[in-house]
Amino acid sequence: MKIIEFFCGTKSFSNVAKEQGHEVFTIDFNPKFKPDLVCDMLYFNIKLLPKKWRKPDMIWCSPPCETFSLSGNSMYMGFPTKSKTYIGLALAYKCIELIQELKPKFWVIENPRAGLRTQWFMKPLERTSVSYCQYGFKNMKPTDLWNNFGFKGRICKNGDICHESAPRGSRTGTQGEKSSEYRGKIPEMLCKEILEEISHKD
Repeated sequence: MKIIEFFCGTKSFSNVAKEQGHEVFTIDFNPKFKPDLVCDMLYFNIKLLPKKWRKPDMIWCSPPCETFSLSGNSMYMGFPTKSKTYIGLALAYKCIELIQELKPKFWVIENPRAGLRTQWFMKPLERTSVSYCQYGFKNMKPTDLWNNFGFKGRICKNGDICHESAPRGSRTGTQGEKSSEYRGKIPEMLCKEILEEISHKD
């Protein structure tokens, strides 16, 4: 398959896909991650893609999560409380536009379980939730995965022994990780499970 990873960061998904023999193309605004295309996604259009990548088989989008986090108090009753949250909303909506324009056979939008799920443009989309501890991470990190191929992830509950206890405000779990790069990583086992499911539907 030809797979594009938007907002690729450390390329969690595309690295696994590449190892499995898929063609990958990565896009991010930060050049330190060495994406194939450095671009501010607010100004992205498909003409910036090489022609062979304008008809991908799959796209993976991981829009910035900071503006929707529960700990950041960026949303109140589903409405933004900070100006930067509006930028986050625009980037999230950009994912919808990418799906509509590129028309991939498979797509995933990934974001930690928080305020994004309350937005009107996300509610019609099929969503599943996963816990990263079910895929080899020490932290629970409940995460939403919107997708169009019926993927159902594994999720646990607060207090289960499969993950490190992390009461709000503590220095354990995801909130205890100082590196935003680490916080943005997606478990390799989860990426493999998603690719495996797609392989049966391709």
